Amino acid sequence: MTEPIATPLNAAQRDVLAQLGAKPTERPEFDPDLRDELRVELEAGLAPAVRSLPDGADLFLSKATVESVHSCEARFLADRDFSWTPASARGVVAHKAIELAVTRPRDRAPLDLVDEALAVLEHDGYGVGDWLQRTDEATLDAVRAEANTYVCKFLDCWPPLERPWRPATEVSIRAELFEGRVTLAAKPDLTVGRSEGNRAGKVIVDFKTGSWAPGHRADLRFYALVDTLRVGTPPRLVVTSYLDSGRLEPEAVTLDVLHAEVRRTIDAGTKVVALRTGVREPARQPGPGCRWCPLAEDCGPGGDYLEELDPEW
Repeated sequence: MTEPIATPLNAAQRDVLAQLGAKPTERPEFDPDLRDELRVELEAGLAPAVRSLPDGADLFLSKATVESVHSCEARFLADRDFSWTPASARGVVAHKAIELAVTRPRDRAPLDLVDEALAVLEHDGYGVGDWLQRTDEATLDAVRAEANTYVCKFLDCWPPLERPWRPATEVSIRAELFEGRVTLAAKPDLTVGRSEGNRAGKVIVDFKTGSWAPGHRADLRFYALVDTLRVGTPPRLVVTSYLDSGRLEPEAVTLDVLHAEVRRTIDAGTKVVALRTGVREPARQPGPGCRWCPLAEDCGPGGDYLEELDPEW
């Protein structure tokens, strides 16, 4: 992201280029054996958990799984049955529209991109597409409006992503351990750039609305670990892009960052297996997620936390 672009940019867009761009001489180089080193460390740490898995069972760790089990173990178990909501559907529609914004001409109106995203998803008929087909018109209009707001914020804050920068949205990446019994899976919102041999060049971006939260950086570190296990060379940067404020929070990917995420992932995998096999009693950790937790009304720590925030809870 060092080549100039012709479109006039606002201050937020110029800031994206300034913070994310780097000359080849500024890009770090990593040991070619790093992927194998991380894999060995992960498998050694997860081996006891894998031995505890029931016959035929596998362990699947996503960003959401790792974040959830570290946040509140009781809610992690309670949230295993996923169902679509207007908020979760809005996110999928908005990200599909952003994908279209990246791959289509820049002068298309945000609402046109949202309408095309809705049409594509509804045509697929799976997952959120099935939910969109069945929901009522008022809910669909609300999803459409909120997704449009999200896309407008993205276009306000981000410059046009030129094709030589290799922008890609919603790319599924995964790493398999123990001959496929353990899978680490991720889907970054946006990637830009690529590695050149052992020299890092890729930037991984996660878009957020709202304010900063400590879990945001951890999510990106998980993406960095999975991508390193996949291709062998780590990304150069991981970045949280706060669309409400136009602020970026980048972090350089270093060996310390990767090894710390290995330990966090091992801890998460160990907890997941222990909780799902019933050998660990789930701990309750109150926090912002208590507002949406199905256990909130009967949870002592969660109820106390919510009463402190709102005495009328």
